[in-house]
Parts: sequence; structure tokens; C-alpha cells
Amino acid sequence: MKKFTCISIITIFILSISACSKTDKFGVILWDPSDEANNGAICSILRISYLDEAAIVKLEENEVQIPIHLIEFFKKKKEAVAFAQEYSEIKNSYATTTRSNHALRALPDASSERVGSILRDEIAKIIWISPEKEKISSYEEHWYRIVMKDKRKGYTYGSFITVLNNSSLNAVEKSTDHLAKIFEIVTTKLYPENFLLLLEEDIFEIKSQYQKFYLDIDRERQVLIVKSEKYDKEINFEAITQTSNENFFKYDNGTSSIMVEEDKVTFEFFDSNSKETLVFIKIEDIEERLLQEFEKFEMLFENILNNEEDRQSSVYGNLTFYKDKTFKWENNHRLIPQIISTSSESGKISFEKTISKKFREKYDGILTFTFDSNEVVHFLIKVDEDGTLRLENTEAGNFTKNLLTKLNSKPINIVMRTKRQ
Repeated sequence: MKKFTCISIITIFILSISACSKTDKFGVILWDPSDEANNGAICSILRISYLDEAAIVKLEENEVQIPIHLIEFFKKKKEAVAFAQEYSEIKNSYATTTRSNHALRALPDASSERVGSILRDEIAKIIWISPEKEKISSYEEHWYRIVMKDKRKGYTYGSFITVLNNSSLNAVEKSTDHLAKIFEIVTTKLYPENFLLLLEEDIFEIKSQYQKFYLDIDRERQVLIVKSEKYDKEINFEAITQTSNENFFKYDNGTSSIMVEEDKVTFEFFDSNSKETLVFIKIEDIEERLLQEFEKFEMLFENILNNEEDRQSSVYGNLTFYKDKTFKWENNHRLIPQIISTSSESGKISFEKTISKKFREKYDGILTFTFDSNEVVHFLIKVDEDGTLRLENTEAGNFTKNLLTKLNSKPINIVMRTKRQ
């Protein structure tokens, strides 16, 4: 196999630090682990999923999802074509190391910052090879720029590096340590199991949790990082062993255990002498589902704020919403003291709570009023086709976090009609 390519180090470095932008219309797939026949293919960029950190690309007539870090992006097709022609020399080149912890550096220089490691028997994709060898100590080897499935990227010196092609790759993968499969499963974005329920019930809670609660892996230290609402733990898992089921692994040190299946990771441990279990799962299309739900709230906001119309109640005064999401509620003295404790006629509105599925036929959502007096009031709302706004107050005690699970036994109902009615 030819051991070098003409791709310039400057070109590779510039591409590596350039963020994918809306103007990037084309890409070259560096590595498609699900179908390596796509390596080096030119694709059209259809859309970017930043939550999944992946691009939806078009290959011939097929739509394929590829992790962002495994694509080089270009604004013009001719740029992608030029890169693909050069990359074709190494599109089927991979690397592995015999060392337990081989350095990845920011630049192809032994004095450059260390940015990570490639571990023994891990498979990396080679995306650049230095044109010339460099002598370091008793070694004289090429520098390689590599990318890993879990987003590690960097330059590594060729000592203790074995370069593989497709045929030798298959042989190595079969004999690779089972930890590689663990890494592949766990580095897929996994969410707490309760996110499935929250998707149906409380999307605001997911919005606040998905970046804080997760399952992650520190490849260099070989520890599993478990973050949940109650726990923040790190577990060394070098001793994980494969069971008779090829997609199931288990580690048990007497006080905690990890069980890894294809789409699920279960972590069990003892806390204050009681056994705790955390389950993390793979959820398909979570970003799209969240987007659809939040679009509903945006539409509801637009409906309420449309034309900044005054709405009037014969008992509870005049209510006007403004497009900057502020409000003015004049002559609202009948709200005192049942709903607000002191006189206040203006403030801001927001959607920050949601309702249980069992109430959704009757109500559109929950509108939160934050008065200038700092009092916060939540109203269940329903917007009729003629623009009539129906408000029903609800107490803070009716919520479980952001989710309304019960109604007031004796609510105050307010009907606000537009002046044109």
C-alpha cells in the first residue's frame, strides 16, 4: 500500500478547524463505519442535526446519516472533488497500535500539545500521512492524522502504529479486544430511561436535562462517566467481560456493576446500603421530536401575540400581549388576593411548564405570567378559533417539576375576548 499522500498538511489543518456552516453544501465522507464502501464519497449536505452531532447527506439516491466529525465540508463541489481525488489514495487506510496508550497530538510535532490517546487494538481511520518520514530517537516513521468513531482527532507518530487496509482490518477487528464493542455502544448518545416518558409529558424537563444527564466515556482513562439527577460517578471498567451473548457485557467489582446491551446500559450500585439502578437507553429521532413539540409552543405564542390585540373581561379587566413577550393587565384588582397578593399590572409571559397528556384535549398549554412585583402565576389556557382566550389558574403544588399533573379543585376561570368580538 502506498504510504503517503499528496494532501497538504496546511489543507488538512484548515479543514479540521473550520466549523460546518450553513453555506457548506458538499462533503467528503472520511469514514462510514456502517458501510466503508462510502469512504471517500462525495455527498450533498441536506441538513445538520446538532443534537445528534450528525449530518444527513445524500449519496446518489439515498439519504445517509454520518457523524459530523467523519466528514470534511466544502462550500463548492469542485473543492470536494479535488479533496476526494487526493483522499482516494488513503480512503481504505486504517491504523491500530500495540501500545496501551499512544499519544495523539495537536500537530505533527513531538513537542506539540497532547490532545488524547489511541489505545491498544483500537481502530482509527487515517486521513493524512506525512509525505516524508521523520527521525525521532531510534525511530524513523511517518506522521499520521487519524480520526476515531468517538470524535477523537489528532496526529500520531508512526512508532508502534500498524497501518491496515480493508482486508487486514477485518482480521484485526475479529481479534480486537471486546472493549472496542463496549466503546462503540456507549459512545452512541444515550439518555436516561425516563426521557421516553418526558418526551410524551414534559419536554421542558428534557430541555434542561439532556446536556447535564448522560452516559459518557473517557477513553484515555478508561472510565465510564455516569451523570444523573442524583449521582455523578466514574467507574473504571477495564475488567468488563463478554458473556455468551455477543452483544452483552458485564463488569462487577462487588459494589457496582455495569451491563451493556445493544441499545441499553444498566448501572447498578449500592448507596447508603441500598441498591440503586440507573438505565440509559438509545432514543431515535429525539431532536426532531423535541423540535416538533417546541414548534407547537411557538405557534401558540404567535396566535396569542398576533396583532397585539386587547382582550377584555367584564370582571377581570383588559389584557394586552406584546410581541416582545410582555403584557399589560389593566383593572385586574379582582385578581387580588385569590391569584396575586399585591397590585401589579404588567410583566412578562413565557412557556416554561407543560401539561399531562390527560389534560391536552381541554387545554392548549400553560402560560406563565411573571408580574413586575416578582409574583409568578400559571394559567391553563385555551385559544378559541375566534381569538377568545380562556384562562384557568393553577397552583404551584399541582406541578411535578415542570409537569402539571392535577387541577385546582375550585379554579378561577377568566374569559378574555378581543374588542372586535
